[in-house]
Amino acid sequence: MEDRVMMSNLPKKPQDAIWNDEQWQAIYEKGHDLLISAGAGSGKTAVLVERMIQKILIDQINIDELLVLTFTEAAAAEMKQRIRSRIEQELALHPHDVLLATQLNKIASANISTFHAFCNKLIRKYYYLLQLDPVFKIADDIEVGILQDDVIEALFDELAEQDDEAYVQLSESFNSDRDDEALKTMVLKVYELARSNPHMEQWLKELPDLYQWEGDDLSTWGYYQQLNHLMSPVIDEALLDLKKAYAFAQDAEVMGVAHKYPTDVYPQDLEYLNRLKEGAQATYAELREAFKGTKLATFPRFNAKQYDKEAHEQSKKARDAFKKRIGKLEEKYFVYTNETHHQHFKASQALVIALSKLVFLFHERFMKAKHERQMLDFSDLEWNTLQLLTDRGKPTEVAKEVYRQFKEIMIDEYQDVNRVQEAIIQLLKSGGEDDGNLFMVGDVKQSIYRFRQAAPDLFIDKSERFNEPDSGTLIQLNRNFRSRSEILDATNLIFENIMDKEL
Repeated sequence: MEDRVMMSNLPKKPQDAIWNDEQWQAIYEKGHDLLISAGAGSGKTAVLVERMIQKILIDQINIDELLVLTFTEAAAAEMKQRIRSRIEQELALHPHDVLLATQLNKIASANISTFHAFCNKLIRKYYYLLQLDPVFKIADDIEVGILQDDVIEALFDELAEQDDEAYVQLSESFNSDRDDEALKTMVLKVYELARSNPHMEQWLKELPDLYQWEGDDLSTWGYYQQLNHLMSPVIDEALLDLKKAYAFAQDAEVMGVAHKYPTDVYPQDLEYLNRLKEGAQATYAELREAFKGTKLATFPRFNAKQYDKEAHEQSKKARDAFKKRIGKLEEKYFVYTNETHHQHFKASQALVIALSKLVFLFHERFMKAKHERQMLDFSDLEWNTLQLLTDRGKPTEVAKEVYRQFKEIMIDEYQDVNRVQEAIIQLLKSGGEDDGNLFMVGDVKQSIYRFRQAAPDLFIDKSERFNEPDSGTLIQLNRNFRSRSEILDATNLIFENIMDKEL
């Protein structure tokens, strides 16, 4: 990192600068892609605005040569207002600066907008290449929801009348006797996930592959390692329970008589917990046996002559919390044998194959219904933009034209980017990560909100890669990361429903 900063020839920071070292670097660093990890209160918007101002002042770039994308109209409007204020401040200091004066007239039409506003602008300019009616309208969420319901109900009625085998199989597995809301919800959720992937049809076709594993043990399943990620924090909490139980038991000792929990039971509990913690190297059968085949020792009885009652009960309460946490892990992940999981996976895979086909059939009907109404939804804006920018994996002439327009691309709230938006960004940016013009700001902890099928693992992957040589640069204004996995949402969505059923 230090070598990269020296190579960047950052301007010397004055002693009275309002920016800290990381903010200063984020404002002036250039020559490669930059990822700024900026938590609440770190001044990320101020940094982004100042970077834009310095691009104008130092690099003599016009504001309409910057593409700045965010996720809400309010954020875009605030950014424009902040930029206007900063330009006015600079003009007060340099009243005869023609370039600065010109920027004030360009702010209103500057490319500072939401992703969808940018896509809409591009589609309206090149609508004829997409065979769209120039008077198409953007549907709001309510209109989209109503149309989705109409299309899916008509589709389900048609399939029921035809006694379609795949539909019947799904309906019997997920619907109640009263309605088909459960299957509708599942189709729409999987559809949303699929539409956030630039290779939607391939993604749907490969979804059943998630239920394949080789050999006789579940540990060969591609996503088995996720089990350890899910178990690890629970085991850490269980260890804290044991330490509390140990400490309270020691406090309970009176008359110089040692409490039997620290001497007789705690070592067994700790050894058991360590076996579970080492599960990353164990097979599923071994880990299941560790849960199922271990009988925990009974907590020592209370002896009024030897122990303090309140401390003894606190110790038992903490140890019971430990047992409860571990018991929930066993109930959630280790109920079934490898053989039963094989049966479940086989049944699940058959249902996912049927579901994938149903989702794609719904997609075709839904797209047709929107086309008939000259309507696009937010997802269509992204997909049509992607279609304008790429043809068989290569940039189109439109992509090249837009690419030449921008000297730098800035993405605010990068943790909210989905995979289609990321594909659009990559088509418009220049260079690779080590010599590119992409500036990204975000806070991966905010990914819990999952804005329109965001893929925060894009942020996490870049943050890890940008710490390596010959890549972009990560600047941390806040160091706290939380990992989320998009693909498991699709897996668990189906798998957990299947596991709850008696197949």
